[in-house]
Amino acid sequence: LKGAEHAWHVSRRAFGDKSALTGGTAFTFADCLIHAGRYSEAEPLLGAINIAAVAQLAADADWGANVHLARAQIALAHKDYQAAREELALAAPGFTRPAAERYQRQAYAQVKTAVDSALARLSPDSPTP
Repeated sequence: LKGAEHAWHVSRRAFGDKSALTGGTAFTFADCLIHAGRYSEAEPLLGAINIAAVAQLAADADWGANVHLARAQIALAHKDYQAAREELALAAPGFTRPAAERYQRQAYAQVKTAVDSALARLSPDSPTP
């Protein structure tokens, strides 16, 4: 976590807040924060990322799916299942393609399963236990 935060601060100083490299390091830092349960700190980092610039730098038109998945993880943690579903829909093209990394497909599937399960439990048509 400290290394990711340091890289983000160094990139901001060297290249500015809107640069692609800063966006990439912001995503890495935000991802670490999400895994540490520090969602309120991760949200503004994700919101400041210039997705198009990072996608161009990464030579991956679907790179933005990472940001949408991270936002879905935060929404899931906040029990905002509709927002999580919307972010997952935006992430789906990037993570359901054959070229997606296995860990990405697994992370997407894990969040999608959790959101679908939560929405099914909340549905008026679902049986009560």
